[in-house]
Amino acid sequence: MAIDISNPGGSEAALKAALGDLVGWNLISRVEVSSPVEYVDVALPAGYSSFLLLGDDVRFDTATYLAFAASADGGVNFYNDTDEFDTYKLGWEISGDVDNTMTWFDFPDAVGALTIADQAISSYTPTCFECWLFPGSASKSIMARSRSIVRITDGSKTRQGGYFSELNPDATIPPALARINFIRLLPYGNGDVDPPTSGDTITAGTLTLFGIPE
Repeated sequence: MAIDISNPGGSEAALKAALGDLVGWNLISRVEVSSPVEYVDVALPAGYSSFLLLGDDVRFDTATYLAFAASADGGVNFYNDTDEFDTYKLGWEISGDVDNTMTWFDFPDAVGALTIADQAISSYTPTCFECWLFPGSASKSIMARSRSIVRITDGSKTRQGGYFSELNPDATIPPALARINFIRLLPYGNGDVDPPTSGDTITAGTLTLFGIPE
């Protein structure tokens, strides 16, 4: 039976699946932030092998980083040890800030949330980021690889950051591996996520999630 693309009706799911097989990506969700919020929750549904999260013109009310924490039970519990702050492992590279050097840093005892986008200090504004998410399984950690571009508002300098994050197998309390199905995006703040206690907010931006079907 043919599907009317302009009005798929009850065949919408079949149409989306067919288009996903054809072009590779499915649009899963989009969130527009137009007033201050402490966090944005994003579901990573089953049936996808990987995800691409895009951020456009994401802004904060203070100097901070955009981070996220992962959950394997739909946001009931998060991987986030607020005593040891070593749940995640993080590496980053920064270029174009002052001398265009490129350096990798590795923090086995990284802070309690995964970093996605670079710092928004004083006149910096995060203009965009992309984050590739591989949700993991019972035998391998979630993996996130992101890049962000931050531009000083007068256009005199552009700063780029690249990040790689995963659950830390050497954490004080090693996290139990599972497929991640939910993430919470938030300003880094105090490194806690449920709920965040810093009072920092995301004030603007568009967050769009795509997925590649399994």
